[in-house]
Amino acid sequence: MKASEMFNEMRKLVGEENLIDSCSAAGCRVYLTNIPSDRIIVNVDRMFNELGVKGKRCDKFLLFANLNEDILVIVLMELKSGHFNANDVSEQLQSSANFISGLVPKHYATACIPILFHGKGLHKAQSTDLKRAEIRFRGEKIPIRFNKCGAPKNLADILSQANLLP
Repeated sequence: MKASEMFNEMRKLVGEENLIDSCSAAGCRVYLTNIPSDRIIVNVDRMFNELGVKGKRCDKFLLFANLNEDILVIVLMELKSGHFNANDVSEQLQSSANFISGLVPKHYATACIPILFHGKGLHKAQSTDLKRAEIRFRGEKIPIRFNKCGAPKNLADILSQANLLP
C-alpha cells in the first residue's frame, strides 16, 4: 500500500479534528527535527474524549511511514515536565498501545515505540522502573524509551537508536 493511501486511511480513522501540528505540550518540548514531514500527530486526550474512551492514555500519537522498511511507525508519547510515577506512565502507554493496535488495520506492517519525555531530573528508582517496563503491542514486548523535554533532536535521537527513521 502506498504511504499516501495509508495516511489518508489513518487520518479518517483518527479523525481530522484530532490532528495537531506539534508534539510539545504541558511545558515539555519535543522537537520534530529529522522526522518525516509526511506525518500524523494526534491529540490523544481530544480523541479519547470525543470517542468516549475512558481510562488512562498517553498525550500524543505520532504516525509516519518508514518507506525503507514499508512499515507504519507508531510513536506513543507521554510528556511529563514535572514529577511523575513510572508505573502510571507504563499504564498510560499500555492503554494507548491497546487502543491504537485495535484502530490500525491488521494488514499494516507496524513498528511501535513508546516514549516518555521528562523534565530535567529523573530519579534513579524511576529510571530503573522504566528500564524494566515493557509495553505489549501486537504480541511483541517493547521497552519504554525516554529522553529529556527540550533536548535538541530528542525525538529523532530515540527513533534513530531504534532504527525507525527512514
